Amino acid sequence: MPHSAAVVDSPAAVLAAAQDNNCRKSTFYFLTKASIQIIINLENIGKGDFIMFCKNCGAPIDDGAAICVKCGFQKGAGINFCQHCGEKVDPGAVVCMKCGFALQQQPMYDPATQKSKLTAGLLGIFLGGFGVHNFYLGYTGKAIAQILLSCVGIGVIWGFIEGILILTGNIDKDANGIPLKD
Repeated sequence: MPHSAAVVDSPAAVLAAAQDNNCRKSTFYFLTKASIQIIINLENIGKGDFIMFCKNCGAPIDDGAAICVKCGFQKGAGINFCQHCGEKVDPGAVVCMKCGFALQQQPMYDPATQKSKLTAGLLGIFLGGFGVHNFYLGYTGKAIAQILLSCVGIGVIWGFIEGILILTGNIDKDANGIPLKD
């Protein structure tokens, strides 16, 4: 099926263009500039003729390909280009400013900085009264409070309970909001 597109300037024109082209599947893109334009992409996505672009170099990638033949990156890897239109995008962008496609974001943390859930949980169970697990996770104020309360005996129970909560996944982030790794 040949690809066609219609540029329209009102919702009524969207319906008219869709009916004129007998489209069953259409994708709507909203561009924001001086005025809102709606572009209808009338390609038959179900037939496998949908073309995506490499997120690293912007070259077209066939739908069935696993890697980009131009740069060798895995399909979907990279943050430099929109995978939908091939336009260069800012690394921190949430949507492509050309086509409005929502860009998948990479984790905003280095996986090497993730703390271990098992380590934090065991520290909480065995040394929780001294707040060692909270020091490990970066909760310094909470850890100092546990040290002070351990003189009364409450800190030990508190640490044990937090250790269990960490191991069960109820506490799943460190003080910087980075998820704990298994």
